Amino acid sequence: MACCEADTAHLLVAFGADTEDAHGTPMFLIEDTATYWSERDAELEARLLEYGARFVNDFVATGKPRQ
Repeated sequence: MACCEADTAHLLVAFGADTEDAHGTPMFLIEDTATYWSERDAELEARLLEYGARFVNDFVATGKPRQ
């Protein structure tokens, strides 16, 4: 929502299980779907962006493994 400046998000979620086809190729078998919506929360958004930036700076950019 932050990227799009949207006040709400509508999500289609698939539920199922990991499985294999007849040739042994991994696949995800969708058994059910549900729709959800969420309203934008500016305080939560700010915290998540801060945590994400800290993670990138502390671990991704440095290559340091997370303990």
